[in-house]
Amino acid sequence: MAHCPPARLKDLASLLADLRRWPGVVERSRAVFYARRQPLLHFHLTREGARRADVRGRDGWTSLELPTPITAASRRALRRLVEARYREREPARRSAARR
Repeated sequence: MAHCPPARLKDLASLLADLRRWPGVVERSRAVFYARRQPLLHFHLTREGARRADVRGRDGWTSLELPTPITAASRRALRRLVEARYREREPARRSAARR
């Protein structure tokens, strides 16, 4: 399955711009994001030409179909999923580690 070309992700530009500002997030290539040196998010095109976001968390990958153009509900769902998986990687707080 091929990675989604950047031209097919234009409707996600604001979300991707936000991700680029998150601490510990690096965009290793166009729309391929890592958080704290671990894969976090990338996009694919299915054989049928549909877009899919793959988001990696502690327990593996979660796929989310993305309509073209993206709907507000789908954008919120993607953001919630990426935020949740990103939070799983947050380093333990010092106070929590002392308990």
